[in-house]
Amino acid sequence: MADKQVKLKITSAIAIGGQIQRAGTVVAVSEDVAKNLLHRGRAELATAEMATGPETKGGDDAGKVKGGKK
Repeated sequence: MADKQVKLKITSAIAIGGQIQRAGTVVAVSEDVAKNLLHRGRAELATAEMATGPETKGGDDAGKVKGGKK
């Protein structure tokens, strides 16, 4: 069974699946990754208006989130 996908707006540049995602980008990631990014302040939930634009889908390596605290 596939994980639930959550759309987020990135608030701080991070790497998802080896690709740099800059602030303002809307991405779709698994629920576990979304919780991690939200908890760390790296993303916020995308609103309906945000979700209509271009997005990047987190692939199989979407769980490999990089970008530690400074």
